[in-house]
Amino acid sequence: MRKAGKFVVAVLIVSLVLAALSFQFAQQRRRQAAQISKAVAAQTIRSYQPLQSVPMPTDALTIRILLGLQDTEPSKWTGSFRLTEGQLLEVVPWRIGAGDRVFPDGRFVLMTRQVTAGTRREQQAMTENGLVLTVKAPPTASIEVTTDKGEFRFTLSELNWGKPLTFLNGQAQVDLVPLAVTVADTEREEDFPAAAVAPDGTVYVAYVEHKHFGPPTAVPVDALPKDAQGIPKDFSALKPKDGGDRVMLTWFDGKQWAQPVPVTDEGLDVWRPAVAVDGKGVVWVVWSQNLKGNWDLLVRRFDPKGKSWSKIERLTTDSGADIHVVATKTPSGRVWIAWQGWRDGNFDIFAMPLGVKGAKPLRVGSKMANEWSPSIAADSKGNIFVAFDTYEEGNYDIRLLVFNEASPDKKQVVAITKSPLFEANASVACDLQDRVWIAWEERGPNWGKDTGAYYRDKGGNPGSTLYSGGAWVRVACWQNGQLLYPADVTENLPRRLRNFNSYPRLAVDRSGRVWLSFRHREGWRGPAGTYWQSYLTSYDGNGWTTPIPVIYSDNLLDNRPSLVGLLTGHLLVVYSGDGRYRFAGPLAVVNNALYAAVIRFERPSTPTLSELPPFTAPTEVKPVHPDEREAIERLRKFRLKLGGKTYLIMRGEFHRHTEISADGGGDGSLEDMWRYALDAADLDWIGNGDHDNGGGREYPWWLTQKTTDIFHHPPKFVPMFSYERSVPYPSGHRNVMFARRGIRTLARHPDTKGTAEAGAPDTKMLYRYLRQFDGICASHTSATDMGTDWRDFDLVAEPVLEIYQGARQNYEYLGAPRSATKAEESIGGWQPAGFVWEAFKKGIKLGYQASSDHISTHISYGMVFVERPTRQDILNAFKRRHSYAATDNILLVVTCGEHLMGDEFSVKKPPIFDIYVVGTAPIARLHIIKDFKHVYTTEPKRMEVKLRWQDNDIERGKTSWYYVRVEQEDGQLAWSSPMWIRYE
Repeated sequence: MRKAGKFVVAVLIVSLVLAALSFQFAQQRRRQAAQISKAVAAQTIRSYQPLQSVPMPTDALTIRILLGLQDTEPSKWTGSFRLTEGQLLEVVPWRIGAGDRVFPDGRFVLMTRQVTAGTRREQQAMTENGLVLTVKAPPTASIEVTTDKGEFRFTLSELNWGKPLTFLNGQAQVDLVPLAVTVADTEREEDFPAAAVAPDGTVYVAYVEHKHFGPPTAVPVDALPKDAQGIPKDFSALKPKDGGDRVMLTWFDGKQWAQPVPVTDEGLDVWRPAVAVDGKGVVWVVWSQNLKGNWDLLVRRFDPKGKSWSKIERLTTDSGADIHVVATKTPSGRVWIAWQGWRDGNFDIFAMPLGVKGAKPLRVGSKMANEWSPSIAADSKGNIFVAFDTYEEGNYDIRLLVFNEASPDKKQVVAITKSPLFEANASVACDLQDRVWIAWEERGPNWGKDTGAYYRDKGGNPGSTLYSGGAWVRVACWQNGQLLYPADVTENLPRRLRNFNSYPRLAVDRSGRVWLSFRHREGWRGPAGTYWQSYLTSYDGNGWTTPIPVIYSDNLLDNRPSLVGLLTGHLLVVYSGDGRYRFAGPLAVVNNALYAAVIRFERPSTPTLSELPPFTAPTEVKPVHPDEREAIERLRKFRLKLGGKTYLIMRGEFHRHTEISADGGGDGSLEDMWRYALDAADLDWIGNGDHDNGGGREYPWWLTQKTTDIFHHPPKFVPMFSYERSVPYPSGHRNVMFARRGIRTLARHPDTKGTAEAGAPDTKMLYRYLRQFDGICASHTSATDMGTDWRDFDLVAEPVLEIYQGARQNYEYLGAPRSATKAEESIGGWQPAGFVWEAFKKGIKLGYQASSDHISTHISYGMVFVERPTRQDILNAFKRRHSYAATDNILLVVTCGEHLMGDEFSVKKPPIFDIYVVGTAPIARLHIIKDFKHVYTTEPKRMEVKLRWQDNDIERGKTSWYYVRVEQEDGQLAWSSPMWIRYE
């Protein structure tokens, strides 16, 4: 437990009986006032210590006191508090940071801090601090707060859910928050909880526990063997073997949480589990596991009466990933599951009962589209409902699968939404009247289509970004075949909570109250970057109640809490938090722990519904690329026979950011990246471009590595293992790619600049690392402050560069199309020594690819010529520079005899080039560029061009380089990788 140290937990003990409870309760809280341990500072792992059982006093109250709400600069708040009667079970700082203190006598010292509030460095904001008190006291009890900036007092009877009290002219605020305890917290990562209630009221929670592969933060360079110049030479420590996942189970009997027990062995590769309890009280735990490269569903049963476990059984064996399993119990006592499974080239939704011999899964899905993220519920009549989203119409729409377990073949699929908007991430629940509630997330139309700097310069993007444009939660109710719409959640939210709300989860408590949780983006804060927090609201028949924050739920965007109703009438929320709200600097502990929170409104609510109009949504949106499917199929069907080999083209990129980047608050979740690649962009491959896969931390690296395998479905889709490694100019940012899994990201050498003559030790270290693990890298935005002056190069480790970036510009040469010509035009700084032609002046040979970076979508592609659609072939194609860059689905082939773009070779006759282009619009100009000059230009004004050109001016004994640039009438571009030809 991380509970000792500089930040002392103040526990005031009134009676000896309460003392033991208070001590044990306080010891289990994960994030309170713990010091940064020497082990973490040294980046080592402590020995694993299992948790003990955890008490949960559901009759207590948790009160949040915020201070410094109107601070405009960092401020220290000193003072004290006093509870006039009753017992104080716990007190912790709200936003723990260096220097924050809470003393046993009630005194405190707290700091408000400046944080980054947006994607740009100059966007700063202040964040409040304060106290979180858990008390067991009568309504007449008062809390007195004295600070160096004033004092205030309130009684517990004044507190109401969703109605904060304000003091000190708005500088202080007091509100009720759900009482939360730590269910599981070790140096391992506890994540992905799923909860279910047994007939006797016991709540069972399955979750994933991850043991780190090596240190939880980046492996320090000092730990690596070095040569005489102090540059690391062996990186074996970055290919660790000891680590992995296991599935765990714990339960809550209404008073305390049991010590978690393992469901599986350690060292596995598993994905989100599900849990349900059948009519006999038997607990069924289902999960997805990597079995020799195939992700299948496994199940194990636990009998609480005999404390016995069944053997693990395999539920699926089909080729293709089976993931996102969910479970529910029907009135008959049977457990049904639903999941997302890859079959015949795309994801479909499946459902089946457990424990029924010979049961065959129901399958729902379009043959031409992917279905995603099911949620399952059952009513009192044995009807089963599975909500999911589909890309069938070229955008995400919500569907509801409806069937009765007595006759599952008589299924129907109801269209809950049908609009051009992004409508996904559904949740479903049945209320006490057997009405079906469906919640989902809504984003803009043409999601993931053309966005980026080029279109911003022209006045607006034709498409919408993955996340930066906004996200909203919607709720509908399906009753007797009719869709009813309660009051809009968004309209009932405070202004600051009306946007960037995602991943809704629904539940109904024992009184019939409908509860909704959602994730809200709080801002770019903390050592792990942007954080999201969960909020709770409920429908009372007239509208949605004021949202209530769930404390310690700070985590990634894609964090899906589990909500269940207790027999006591409380709502129980089980969730993971990783502590990213802390401000203790680079050594802060960011680690997932499992929490449980309870909340209860005294007045029960059975929502009444009137027939309200549906949400306003555009019925028609002009498609950005009406002929996109045909253009992509043209690329996929193309075959090039050359030199006795047959090549196909694979289209993708390896610079796609997500929520895992510290500055990824506008890029969407990790799953959004996979949705974008498979649906909106329909790519053949992709590589994650998050910064060091999450700042060098092992856990987000593991999540990225794991999902890269989950979505690996050759030949249709072949994702790569990759990340961005950012170093300031003149060494520059580089994107790293591997064909194999399991290689940790590389930390920075102390010397990232070196000299222009000798180069940079950090870059030389990177090249050695890549050579050891058969990887490559590519410089991006080379003529910016993120770029390079090409002081280092390695033709094996760095064979290509990102010539064009959708988020910024073209880095071909000064004045090229979509390129800056002066400092004020350059996005991201101005370093003209980084243009590609400057590298060519130094004799560096680089192939071309294009990628997106942040926010931008659908306007930058790296095309590679491969013999087979495999990871190794993609990597090898880049090594050979058999690639080209394009801003649209342009087919571009450049050959010279038996040689392909990117090759280096000699000829005994003047070279003849064969050029074949099929554009997505008429081609305005086609240039052949040789040795810094445009040696040939044609203006074909048509979409298809076949051209043969011979260079009769080539000099004997000289090596010249050549490439082709295509410019369409609509402004779209393509660049072939250069050829280097020596005329003997």
